[in-house]
Amino acid sequence: MAVPAPKEEILAILKGITTTGESLDLDDASKASETRRALLTKAKKLVAALEDPHAEVWPRAFQVNVGISIDIAWNLGVWDKLANQDSVALVEIIEDTGADGTVLVRILRQLTAAGLLADVSGPRGSGYALTSLGKPYLDPNHRSFNRFLLHDVICNIHKVVQHRSTRSMGSAISPMEPWFKLARDPERARDMARGMRSLSTGSLAVTAFPFGEELEKLDIKEDEVAIVDIAGGQGHIMMDVRERYPGLKGRIIVQDLPAVLDTVPGGPPKSIEFMPYNLFTPQPVRNAHVYYMRHIVHDWDDESMGAILQQLVPILKERPATKLLLADLVLPEANTGMQEAIRDFTLFPIGGMERTESQWQQLLARNGLEIKKIWRGTEPEACVECTLAKGIGEHVLMERARMS
Repeated sequence: MAVPAPKEEILAILKGITTTGESLDLDDASKASETRRALLTKAKKLVAALEDPHAEVWPRAFQVNVGISIDIAWNLGVWDKLANQDSVALVEIIEDTGADGTVLVRILRQLTAAGLLADVSGPRGSGYALTSLGKPYLDPNHRSFNRFLLHDVICNIHKVVQHRSTRSMGSAISPMEPWFKLARDPERARDMARGMRSLSTGSLAVTAFPFGEELEKLDIKEDEVAIVDIAGGQGHIMMDVRERYPGLKGRIIVQDLPAVLDTVPGGPPKSIEFMPYNLFTPQPVRNAHVYYMRHIVHDWDDESMGAILQQLVPILKERPATKLLLADLVLPEANTGMQEAIRDFTLFPIGGMERTESQWQQLLARNGLEIKKIWRGTEPEACVECTLAKGIGEHVLMERARMS
């Protein structure tokens, strides 16, 4: 598993920065420029050493040259080789793939420049070794997520943003079109499903909502449905919940489209049930203690998300103790970080958006709901616990359901 750099490495880099900084002579322009470049290089090494390797996988995918090189390296088997040996010689890659050596060096140069690989020398000449930032890509889920972004997201961003910002002539991409494409292409659907697993790896694992502690309060019986994970992909989140809370009682059901569930080799994980379901249709499980959606709200505009929520509002009315948990980013009203800004920008092609707390409140209020609590953990996402809004009359809910 990829881990941040050890303390000794960080201290060594800091010592190098201090030593180099002491030699900075601002009176000698030539030497000052050289020293500044050296300090900048060391500072970047310090940043790399302090970064959480997993947390950088997502924003790095938007450095297109790096993302493309990661994908080509996968096709050439570089990542698989590095999973089984400390380094790989350039000649070995050429021998195994027949790739042009000059082109190969130019591709892998992107990865050494990005700090994912390091140039090394060995008995067979020059080669490459993994760095701490490169180790996450030994996980095929991270590579699949990178490929999904390259093939299905980035290529559409400019077209959609341009259309929506200028309302220019011509047809915009329908928000449903990417989903239709995934349904028609099992390989793309598999990349997306694996990519979603990528977003819950390492420090990105789901920790915001304490399932064990909170569900224990509900006195759930073994034959009852504890959690329904709506549009839960390959069941990776619920598998993590089972592993974190082995004493959790009750059934866990993961719902998604058949095209997604069919990408799971060997069927559902242990102690998890799969159920085909379209989230725009009436919810077939009416007696669960928890209904959970992760990375779903941000996929849809307010109107579409309202239609999804209206499948659950009647259940909350029938069973007021039922929990509705929506796990996604809750953006600050100002001073948004780059990673959060990128994630919001990425959602243009499918018509989705990341929301601030006030936008969450507006979305929920339009559907007869309100925020009960916002839970936060180590991952970027929060978990918004929802409840029926106070003072919402039956006629209001019926009208909203009719309009959606």
